[in-house]
Amino acid sequence: MLLQEVRSGSVPFPLAQSRGPNTHLRFHRENRGWSQRRLAELIDVDPSMIAQWENGQRGIDPSYQQKLIELFGKDAIELGFLAPPEPEPKATEEAASPGTVQSVCNPPPGYSPLKYQRLLRGWSQQDVADELYQRCCAEGKSDVGVSADLVSRWELGKSKPCPLYRKHLCQLYHMTTEQLGLL
Repeated sequence: MLLQEVRSGSVPFPLAQSRGPNTHLRFHRENRGWSQRRLAELIDVDPSMIAQWENGQRGIDPSYQQKLIELFGKDAIELGFLAPPEPEPKATEEAASPGTVQSVCNPPPGYSPLKYQRLLRGWSQQDVADELYQRCCAEGKSDVGVSADLVSRWELGKSKPCPLYRKHLCQLYHMTTEQLGLL
C-alpha cells in the first residue's frame, strides 16, 4: 500500500504545505454521512477541531492523522495530509547529478529536516528513539539514554545529537548530517 511505502521512506512525498481547506477530509467524512461531531466522537477530539482542520485553520497532529487514516481506510494522500507526487522531470543534460540533494531534503516552513524526514516515514519520536537504542545495543553500547523527549529536543533545535547518535540517525534515514540539519 502507498502509505507503507511512504512510511518506509521508499516514496518521499512532501507534506502538504497548503494551509487551505482540507476538502479531502471533508469529502470522506460527508461521503460516510458523518457530521463533524460524529467524526470527533470516533477519534476522541473536540468537534471544533474537525471544523478547524477542514477549514484549514489548524494543522492536523500526526497522531490524529494516523487515527483518521485507520478510521477511513484511506492513505495520507487521499485524506489530504500529504501532497501527491509531482511528475518526474524529463531527463535532460541539465538534470541534477545522481548525488544531488533532492527537494525531499528541503522541509516545508516550520519543520526541521530531522522532523520532516521522520514524518515522511510515518514514524513517531518513540520509534526513532527505540531504533537508535537498538542500533547502539548492537554496537555493545547499551548504556545510552535516548528517549522520545531527546528526539523532540533535536527536532526543535534545543540540542544536537552526540556523534554516536548522529551516525545512527544518518544510517537510519540514509542521509548525511548536513541533509538532516545536524551540524
